[in-house]
Amino acid sequence: MKLKHILSSFLLLSIIYSNFYAKPIIYNDIFTAQQQALKEAKIMVFFVVSNTCKYCHKLLNDVMNNTTLMSYFDEKFVVAISDLNNGGKIPRDLLFDGTTPTTYIITPTGKVIGEPIKGAIDSNMLLGLLKGLEDYKKTRLGF
Repeated sequence: MKLKHILSSFLLLSIIYSNFYAKPIIYNDIFTAQQQALKEAKIMVFFVVSNTCKYCHKLLNDVMNNTTLMSYFDEKFVVAISDLNNGGKIPRDLLFDGTTPTTYIITPTGKVIGEPIKGAIDSNMLLGLLKGLEDYKKTRLGF
């Protein structure tokens, strides 16, 4: 329930401060997110969480409060969150061992880049990792 509250609070705050901060669209359906990623030629960041997981709350609070990361998401990525306790889905071809939180970096065509990140990665570390993908996008994906 807390995760739902966090997501709702984030969406409300993003509406209130829409004139001041970048506000990425965060999808709760990876399949819709992938359609958008294909349309915009953007890599996806996919968070698999559980609303009963304290590390999931830690991760999402850290990520949502990092304005630099949120602006970077808005500019360069399509973001999806799947809450397994609220009917969230994971594609069958995505290797998932049940660990929450798990963060995937996925091409618009659905290929996982690198290894999934298990646990609550620090938002600044995530930002650094994502910035390092610029060369990968240009050389391997062509955009």
